[in-house]
Order: sequence, then C-alpha cells, then structure tokens
Amino acid sequence: MADVRVVHSVDRRLGGSRLAELVTAAAAGERPGYRALAQAIRALLLDGRVPLHTRLPAERELASALGVSRATVTAAYDLLRDSGFAASRRGASTWTELPEGRHPANVAAFPPGPVGGAGGDGTLDLAVA
Repeated sequence: MADVRVVHSVDRRLGGSRLAELVTAAAAGERPGYRALAQAIRALLLDGRVPLHTRLPAERELASALGVSRATVTAAYDLLRDSGFAASRRGASTWTELPEGRHPANVAAFPPGPVGGAGGDGTLDLAVA
C-alpha cells in the first residue's frame, strides 16, 4: 500500500481590530502612514506575533479599524507584496509570506537529516523534543 500523507491547510484569519491593536503597539509614536503600517506588519511577522500564511484583513476593514484611508492600507499591502512579506490573489485575499531566506526570529531552523529531530524529508519528529 502506498504511503499517503494528508496535509491539512490551516485557515488562519486575522481580524481588522486585532491587527490594529498589534500594529498600534508595534508602531507606537509613528505616524500611521503606509510605510509605517507595512513596517509594523513586517515586524509582527518576523517576531512571530503574526503567523505565516495568515489571511490579513480586507483593506476596508483594516482602514476602518486604524482610522486611516483605504489608500493607506492598499499602499502598505502593495509594499508588503513587493518586498515578499505578503501574497495575494485577485478576489481572494492577502496573506502573510516571507521572502526567500527569511524566517521568524523565534523559530529555530532545523538542518535537514536526522540531526535536531528533522527527517530527511523535512518532517520533524516531535518525540525528540
């Protein structure tokens, strides 16, 4: 019998009010311009407070929660996509990503192979922890 792996995708979604709270704390004292907003979201992603592959709120929802224009949020999301920290599909959503070679600061990088509990196929043996 063939080895069959079932991969479950996690549907994470971050609400506008929750992201607004996180962004406000991350960008305390900075003007909520699009660059500051993009930088705050990038910092939240890199320090692990916003997980990878999390759907970001719709532009209108986040703009309303932050009290900024939709154009500000649109420009911030564009900057995140251009720098590799977000991806999107027309009509779907925008979600968090990381550029090639980057990883969240609080996630240990396991070498391939049996060292560190990682299998040669990239799986982790949690019994080793």
